[in-house]
Amino acid sequence: MRSFADPILEAELDPGAPWSQARLSSARVVRVLAALALIGGALGLFVQTARMTVPSLDAFVRANWLSDPERSAIFLVVIAGALVGGALGAAYLLGTGAVGLSRLEWLTNALRPAVPLAIVPTLLMYEFAYRSPLVYLVYLAVFTVLVEWSLRGAWASFSWPWSLPRVGWPSALRRHLPLGLVAAGAIFYSVYFSYYTVQNHWRLGTSGYDLGIHVNWAANALHGMPWRCPMFLGPDGGYYVGAHAMFAMFFTWLPFFAIYPSAETLLVYQATIVGLAAIPMYLFARTQIPRAAAAVFSLLYLLYAPVHGPNFYDFHELMPLMFWAFWLFWAIATRRNLLTAIFVVVLYAHREDVAVGVAVLGLFLLITGARARLGMVLAVVSTAWFILIKFVIMPRLYHTWFADIYKDLQVAGHPGYGSVVQTMLINPSFFVKTLLTEVKAIYFLHIFLPLAFLPLRRPALALLAIPGFFFTLLTTGYAPTVSIAFHYGMHGAPYVFAAAILMLRVLGASPRDGIVRRNAALGAMAAAMFFHSYAYGAIFQHHTFVGGFGKVEFTMSPDPGQSPWRTCHQPVRTAPSRHPAPRGASRGRPLVPAAT
Repeated sequence: MRSFADPILEAELDPGAPWSQARLSSARVVRVLAALALIGGALGLFVQTARMTVPSLDAFVRANWLSDPERSAIFLVVIAGALVGGALGAAYLLGTGAVGLSRLEWLTNALRPAVPLAIVPTLLMYEFAYRSPLVYLVYLAVFTVLVEWSLRGAWASFSWPWSLPRVGWPSALRRHLPLGLVAAGAIFYSVYFSYYTVQNHWRLGTSGYDLGIHVNWAANALHGMPWRCPMFLGPDGGYYVGAHAMFAMFFTWLPFFAIYPSAETLLVYQATIVGLAAIPMYLFARTQIPRAAAAVFSLLYLLYAPVHGPNFYDFHELMPLMFWAFWLFWAIATRRNLLTAIFVVVLYAHREDVAVGVAVLGLFLLITGARARLGMVLAVVSTAWFILIKFVIMPRLYHTWFADIYKDLQVAGHPGYGSVVQTMLINPSFFVKTLLTEVKAIYFLHIFLPLAFLPLRRPALALLAIPGFFFTLLTTGYAPTVSIAFHYGMHGAPYVFAAAILMLRVLGASPRDGIVRRNAALGAMAAAMFFHSYAYGAIFQHHTFVGGFGKVEFTMSPDPGQSPWRTCHQPVRTAPSRHPAPRGASRGRPLVPAAT
């Protein structure tokens, strides 16, 4: 007996077989006419909402408030668009028959991108995104799915876009132009964010925690006391390595700080290295996907809002991880073992818990068999280093509160990480309850939606999301860990970006329509990244952007009587210092003394 599901199964095996048979011609007609009606209605809704003023559209989206004439006009245009689309298709079929049906099927596939256009005006409402993030992000997720579906149909209808760019292009240009574009984007990011983060500092938008701590620590290191950080530990405090094991300071930002000891040096260094991370990202991506796709992917990284927020929140040692991690990924992909070892050590040196991400990377290489022996070494060595530095060495030097960010998972009377693991293993219901909150749902969408959920489309790739999950979504007692305005997401950002690149490679490897599937996914990612960055990033609009604990202002007051820069020049009384103040302090920069 033939099942109702048989046509669907046959379509999976051979998409052209069932619909080409006469007994299903009526289904083909209905499908085509319905698609044309949907396209016409979507275009009508797009035109009408695009014509609305911003306050009217905001009230309409937020409270469903609209005057009766305007509401009727939108409704009539949408219905008219659907009827016109269906009627034109029916009239064409009556005159052309079976030949016209095939042409209309091609046309509906080519016009699929018109369907997600209906959502575009709403996605540009950044105030709506700021006030109702969960609703906006779900809306954007639906749009992203529609874009990928529509691009698959549209690009499958045209073969010329994949051959046109190669016609008449010199081979040297095809080889070097993508890297040149990525380098230009990286420079733009570095200059743009350096300028505005320094301006934010001059507006007194930074604080003693955490920029002052790093300035204070670096200044003491220049005076031969790298263990001291009175800003954090007090005047008679112990060893700062007990709070965070950041040995990378000595060979990364401290040399620049020695040339120009100021808070601005650290801010410029941070913005620059985050922007330059696009270059090793491209070098790694081109080992997995074509150069053009790798360049597009790397440029999209520069729009990633979860990087913009922490870039404006003082200075943090996790921000350079993207740069060094992608050099590591490139070294692994090109089998440069010596460089692999060097970059692993560099990552370890940035903070004690960075080793967790490297251990998960090793586990991924081992389980997938990509580089099993190297994966085993990375997993074992990274786990051993993390346990040694975090649970043996650091507790002897300083007692920190960092385990308290998991406090709801801890057992009463048993603080520490052991009780957290115990709760996860023996009380999964309570553990899942701590995960299923609105704040964490919003954070989850912030991280994965701009990447079109590519890192989660295969279980093996989802392994690479573990570092970010452990340091953000798993926490329960500290709001900044589940906010894209802070730096904690950088624990997992390099790995989810790498997983997205690998997923594009998987999609492109399909023997039937790999190019179409890969480029449709990349197009969906580009659309999601743009609108997400428009709403929450720092480049396209400056009205609602948040970095750290508050909204960031991108202008300085022209009135000297109101400018916070004037406040910076007011004399500040500090305790006597045993060491001279860093250069730049006499020019009014709000620096923390070398020692207090």
